[in-house]
Formats: sequence, C-alpha cells, structure tokens
Amino acid sequence: MWLKVLAHRGQHWTLLQNICRETWNATQLAQVISHIPDKTDGGDIVSADELQSVLCWPLYVVADCLLDMLAHTEDQLNDLFQVL
Repeated sequence: MWLKVLAHRGQHWTLLQNICRETWNATQLAQVISHIPDKTDGGDIVSADELQSVLCWPLYVVADCLLDMLAHTEDQLNDLFQVL
C-alpha cells in the first residue's frame, strides 16, 4: 500500500500503473483461490464477504490514485496548450 502512495506523491506514473496492475492481478488470483474447496470441511477457503472486506480498500486506493494521475496529466496538458 505504501508503494502506491509513494509512487503517487512522487509522480512516478509508470510505477503507479504497474503497482495498480499487480494489485488487480493479485485480486483476481485471490478470487480464484477462494473458490478452491477446503478439503477438511468441503467449504471454500475464504468466503466472498471476507474476500470483499479485505480487497475493497486496496482497490479503492488504486482507483483513486489512477484517477488523480489522469486528472493531473490532463491539467498538465491543458497548461501546456494554453502556453502555446
């Protein structure tokens, strides 16, 4: 989580995009793993509610950082075109 914040604050946009992609990939993998039945009692390893409670906040931060990056980039382009 702290790496996303540092990449965002430092305006390291490529690093931020890569971190967000890896967060998304990890989320997808966690969802796949959560559907593997537990051999001891036959249920899932993690319930959908547990998974949602764990993954919601990181995905929210990722989306917020990406939207901030897009807004910042758009502002920079608008400033550049106003100078020209």
